[in-house]
Amino acid sequence: MSLYDLLQREIKRMVSGVDYRKDGNIHPLVMEEVEFYIIDIVLKETNFNIVRCAQLLGIGRNTLYRKMKQYGIEKKAKELDKII
Repeated sequence: MSLYDLLQREIKRMVSGVDYRKDGNIHPLVMEEVEFYIIDIVLKETNFNIVRCAQLLGIGRNTLYRKMKQYGIEKKAKELDKII
């Protein structure tokens, strides 16, 4: 199954569950969910190496930290900071 097929299936699922009167625009919902998973996967693949992860994602470290906080990912990074 291609990435396109996976995204198509999941976006269709998300769209069917959205109440347009209440939720409105689905673009931010989809983008936040995709962004969360990309950041989560790259952090795990880089063993929570913030500098390397930010480089791979093409964003700055401060932006990565802000997004980690936004998505509640900062806890693992703080635990690793204590070890180092």
